[in-house]
Amino acid sequence: MRRFINEVGGGDGAGSSGGSASAGGGIIATSNDTGHASGATVTADFARIIGPQQRLLKRVKKIRRQKIKESANDKAYYVGNCVTDFDGDGNCEQVELPWRDTTDMAQALEHPKYITKEQFDSEVEVPLEIEKQIKDHQRKYGLTQGVFFILDVDDDVHYFFVR
Repeated sequence: MRRFINEVGGGDGAGSSGGSASAGGGIIATSNDTGHASGATVTADFARIIGPQQRLLKRVKKIRRQKIKESANDKAYYVGNCVTDFDGDGNCEQVELPWRDTTDMAQALEHPKYITKEQFDSEVEVPLEIEKQIKDHQRKYGLTQGVFFILDVDDDVHYFFVR
């Protein structure tokens, strides 16, 4: 407790059993001879320290709720492909994909639900650079384990999209 008072409230750390106080009426705490707090009073100084963190936490929660609400209406977005999302050992590096490694991915893609381009376009937003890259290539569109994908048949590359 004394260390906390010194770091946060600027007290002198002379924590006898009578108590310690920070300069300027900050944090007031009492401690027993073992150095453990036997009681504490939160004052304006402590609130000044914790207040911004609480406001930030509330803001983050609000943004999360807003993103969840928006994503319910939004299309799936591009997260990567079968070449860039897996390391040299085959482990999946993309946390938004449900697969642990290339074996899991291959098993999921073995029997996907193929969908039409129109169905795919109604559910997915494809970045322009991907569209340009596969413009003249033969493609298949599908969905497996909640992941939309485009299979570029010519280059044998799967492009993944999630919500």
